Amino acid sequence: MGNETIASLSLPTILGIIVALATVRLGLRGKRALFFRLLTELSAVGMKVIALIFLLVRPFVVQTYAVSSRSMEPGLLRGETIVVSKWVYRSRPPAYGELVVFQSPEAGKGETIKRVIGLPGDTLEGTPGAVLLQTRGNKPQRLDHAALRMRLKLSDDAVLALTPEALWCDGKRLTPEALAPLIGKPGAFIVLEPGQLLRNGQPLTEAYVAEDIAAPFGPVTVPTGHLFVLGDNRNRSHDARFWGPLPQSRLIGRAEC
Repeated sequence: MGNETIASLSLPTILGIIVALATVRLGLRGKRALFFRLLTELSAVGMKVIALIFLLVRPFVVQTYAVSSRSMEPGLLRGETIVVSKWVYRSRPPAYGELVVFQSPEAGKGETIKRVIGLPGDTLEGTPGAVLLQTRGNKPQRLDHAALRMRLKLSDDAVLALTPEALWCDGKRLTPEALAPLIGKPGAFIVLEPGQLLRNGQPLTEAYVAEDIAAPFGPVTVPTGHLFVLGDNRNRSHDARFWGPLPQSRLIGRAEC
């Protein structure tokens, strides 16, 4: 799956910058030339600004992060910078659909970003998408995402999404009639069954995902004090389907995208 950590400056690095500025200021103290006095004042101002931002604002109010994985595509791209509000969940709990940054429950993974799909008491379940294929004189076939990729000779990075009306293959719309010859079954009767994410038995409409679910999971009931979080790049995200509901105590804040 790859590392889905969100990078940021470490506390030792911040303290090192402050110490360096303090050293410059002390070294220039007593110098009478205008240039040296200006450097002294700038270093003093720099120390105060850095201390304010990194020791007060960043830990308790807001912080910027750089996304380092593809797990939230297409909404958030790898390398994109986001601002995270650390204050918002001090006054209220998270809500459906919000993007949350948290300390990953997996050792060594650091900070991670996902979308809130389930709240305490919710039951979540995923049913995988497939193409149902019927040819005369043969038993019906069920082709899942993996089989479709193989038949269509798609790479792992190619976007494949099923809807009730068509299969979308890297932005190209294929109706059942157009799909049949491409998978070696011209004239076959085809039914498209998109994968679904169910919350309390009801399918969710998720405009922010590029693909329907390719693998089943659940049902999972979210315990008190936890959230169920998923990546928008649903088939390339390591999330609560694999490591379970997220304790809310691990939340850092909400991404303001």
